[in-house]
Amino acid sequence: MLLMKYLVEEHGFNEVEGIANGMRIDPRDADKGWGSHFWLEHGTTIIDITADQFDDITSPVIVTTNRDWHDQFIGQKRFPYAEFRDLAEPHHMEYELLLKILRRSQGSPS
Repeated sequence: MLLMKYLVEEHGFNEVEGIANGMRIDPRDADKGWGSHFWLEHGTTIIDITADQFDDITSPVIVTTNRDWHDQFIGQKRFPYAEFRDLAEPHHMEYELLLKILRRSQGSPS
């Protein structure tokens, strides 16, 4: 949610959506049962910063237009940024700290 907020509010990305509630069976170990996942999409681009929680993904961040892996999750629901904005509010302090760190690392005043 915070990445979505950052992309929209700091970089002007339009039409960023959160994809949530998709479920799949782990292809390496069906006994693990179902696993849910959340990622962002901007147009045809998938932005996924947590896919490496699954055993079959080793990359810590995925930015791709290839839907093969993400399409394994059934029951996905799309949520526009407007529906997530309020959910990010309880994390306002963490978000402000993140912005401060990012700006400092880019040489901008905080």
